[in-house]
Amino acid sequence: MRNSVSMLPAGSLLWLILLSLFSARLGAAPLLLDERQDRLDLSHYAQVLEDRSGDWQIADVDNRGLQRSFRPVENGDLHLDKRVQRYWFRFSLRNISGEPSKRIFEIRPAYLGDITVYARSSNDSGTASQLIPALPKEEMLRPQNVMALTVPPHSDLHVFVLVENHGDYRSSIGLYQQSEFFWLSSYYDAFNALMLGILCSILMYCVIAFVVYKEPLFINQVAFCILVALSQLTSWGYIQFPLITPSPMSPTMLAFTLAILLTEVIFAQRFPIYSGVAASLWKKLFRLLTALLILGIVLSPLLQGLYVVITLSLVMPIIMLSLIVAAINGFFVSTSRLLFYYLLATAALLASYLTALLAFFLGLIDIYELNLAFAVIAVASAASRIALLIARTRKRWHKQYQEAQRVAVVGEVNRAKSDILSRITHEIRTPISAIVGVTELLEDSSSLTTAQEEYLRSLQRSSHELLQLLEEAGQAARFSDSDMELRSQIMSFPELVGDALAGFRNLAAERDLELIADISPELPSQLLGDPSRIRQLLIHSVNSAFEHSENGFILLKIHPASPRPGHIHIEVSHRGRPFDAEERQALYPAKQELHENNVLSTRFAIISRLVSLMRGQISVRSAGNRDLHTLCMSIQLNVASDRSLSEHSVALLSGKRLLVVDSNKTFCEVINKQCSAWGMTVFSAASEQAAIAILRNQRLLQAPLDFILIDHRQPENGLHLAHRIAEENKDAADHPSILLLAHANIDYDQDVLRQARVQKVLSKPLASSALRSALLGESRFNASNPNRQIDPQTDYSDAATKTLQCLIAEDNPSNALVLKRMLSNLEIEVQHAENGQQALNQFLRTQFDLVILDIEMPVMDGLETARQMRHFENEEGRRRTPIFGLSANALDEQRDNYLNSGIDLHLVKPIRQWELAEAIQRWTGYTHHKS
Repeated sequence: MRNSVSMLPAGSLLWLILLSLFSARLGAAPLLLDERQDRLDLSHYAQVLEDRSGDWQIADVDNRGLQRSFRPVENGDLHLDKRVQRYWFRFSLRNISGEPSKRIFEIRPAYLGDITVYARSSNDSGTASQLIPALPKEEMLRPQNVMALTVPPHSDLHVFVLVENHGDYRSSIGLYQQSEFFWLSSYYDAFNALMLGILCSILMYCVIAFVVYKEPLFINQVAFCILVALSQLTSWGYIQFPLITPSPMSPTMLAFTLAILLTEVIFAQRFPIYSGVAASLWKKLFRLLTALLILGIVLSPLLQGLYVVITLSLVMPIIMLSLIVAAINGFFVSTSRLLFYYLLATAALLASYLTALLAFFLGLIDIYELNLAFAVIAVASAASRIALLIARTRKRWHKQYQEAQRVAVVGEVNRAKSDILSRITHEIRTPISAIVGVTELLEDSSSLTTAQEEYLRSLQRSSHELLQLLEEAGQAARFSDSDMELRSQIMSFPELVGDALAGFRNLAAERDLELIADISPELPSQLLGDPSRIRQLLIHSVNSAFEHSENGFILLKIHPASPRPGHIHIEVSHRGRPFDAEERQALYPAKQELHENNVLSTRFAIISRLVSLMRGQISVRSAGNRDLHTLCMSIQLNVASDRSLSEHSVALLSGKRLLVVDSNKTFCEVINKQCSAWGMTVFSAASEQAAIAILRNQRLLQAPLDFILIDHRQPENGLHLAHRIAEENKDAADHPSILLLAHANIDYDQDVLRQARVQKVLSKPLASSALRSALLGESRFNASNPNRQIDPQTDYSDAATKTLQCLIAEDNPSNALVLKRMLSNLEIEVQHAENGQQALNQFLRTQFDLVILDIEMPVMDGLETARQMRHFENEEGRRRTPIFGLSANALDEQRDNYLNSGIDLHLVKPIRQWELAEAIQRWTGYTHHKS
């Protein structure tokens, strides 16, 4: 080096010395201005001086001694350290043209600190004392450090920039043509407006989508869009808050960033991006990430500067990589396309974010360009998440549509099966009806031997068991999850219970079990509900009790569950085998695991589904001391009318006295409660001696008994007690009406009943409606329909002086023969028609007291025949004739159609003689000794 210097000519060495002195005086060589230059980055041309003490002024800086202390900016990176009190920047501009050159000078970011700009032309002497004012902020949409510089012609302009009260920020200095600056500023504002507009559009779409699809993740994206919009508006300075710095390293921006990440984690958890395999592990991970982000948001006001950078540098990669790993695992397990798209979108967004952040730290882009990159990434993230949600929602709707189509097909199949079942039931019941009817007619024959009578009873029992199986099969076949819609119609709950329990008469008789129905009188008499579903519920519940019961009785207890109208509680209790674990599990839909070979579990699942359908609850209860096991259910119905019995009905029963003779204390309590609600006085006796004592005491008190209800299974025999009561009252003016309670398979000789003065035999189980009907019947009142007015022209009060005229329409010869024989035994005159058209023709010509129509008939069926008859009565003003519909179809939907066509009572084949006689008495008042 020394040799090379010595070899230089003396003139050259002198020139280098002068050039060094000139450079030391003026600093770096001036930047030559060119009109073709639109923008220049002065960071590569500027020099910097650190004023750590903060004492230097412009006069101190612009002197020969301190100018030597300026150093070039390293790689154009103007990174400020807040530990330095002041920074001085220096650069020079040279204008070689003959006109003044105007430029816009800007230092970024706008929140850098307090900026003061001094300038001195080379034509001026002394220090740079000219203060360059900033452009008015009123002319800008957002804060900017912008000054207008004018370089005189053929001169240099030396500019000094003072930065104080700054933080740890990266800054940049730019020089622009005026047109270029305003275009670039407008570009930033337009781009931000575009991004915010897109975010607002996505936000509005998410709100509408949430209302339409009911998907909570759309609200999550609403929060994401709001957070991104607020962070962008704050970072650019469009909105300003007191004590909030829009720096990316400020606590506010850290809180915004962590909140945005929290929405991403919530989205991934609710989407979800993890598979069902080891789902609990992924849930714990996402809960940990959520807790970490919430903790970061809470602690963000305590962090500043470098700590913010460290926090973001740690949290952001951890969160995003965790989401990507979870998505990869979920994709390889489920191979879902949605997870694959989520994985691609998340990886692309993470790569874009890291690339932009790296470019900023390397000085390739400034803070404004970094903000633009973040806005694009955020909008892309929101758009990708919305696209995923739309795809998943459409996929779900497609599945729902396919499921709806499947359900519709299954519904059609079920309806077809119901129709087939209806026809099969009718076809099977029709011959069984003839069999049962013929056996009942044969029982009246006096030429049968004891063995033949046993054969007949065995045949009857088998027939009734077959009918019970048909009924249960029909109820089970009609239960379908795809067709579980409730109808709403007015019904009488006590009568509905009575109809449901009537099918268990033979089963109770065979098992020698007492089936007791305790219906609270506080229940509304008229309720709105689906009688078909309620009957299903009662039948399945009582059937399960019969399956578990071993001895004693089965108690069906129905009472209001709460003061809320229509809230009904149903209990079915039995003694015997308790409910096992599998049956208890079947009661709760969330735990149902039914086995095909377990009928009881299936029945309990049906019971649970029916109770749930009627907005109720279900449970089981066991009392170990009494060995009593109870199935408890509550259902919610609507109240149509809160009327109980009519005033006329109450007047007939009010004040009447009833004696119940039964050793079953529970049955006596139930009868006492029911009859007391009707205004009756009830006495109970557990033995024959107690019953006779009560009878005599009431006679001495001048308050004789009106009714006596005797159980046929009394230890001394119920008929024996009836004989004693008849002897006790043979000289009395008023004889109490004796009602005998017996199982359906018990057959009593009419002469024996007549000698014991038994007016009526009631079948077990005894429903409240049947008991009321019998008591009112004995009081000369129609019990089944108290509002019906019997035509005054027809008086049935004296059966011996009046013969009933009945028209029957039956196309089956066997059933027609049985029906005619039964009516003949009741001394009722019968006219027979083979189809509905013949029956209608006879009805138009003759006034009948009763009409019995078979539903399934050729030419004109029973429904149309009933409609035509009712239409004729209305036109001619003829009194209403009771019409009975006779059908082998026991399904409730068809029964409702029958009653709506004008039929008064629906009788199910096979019809028994005592049922037919009771129905005739109930609707016409006609009474015969064979009843």
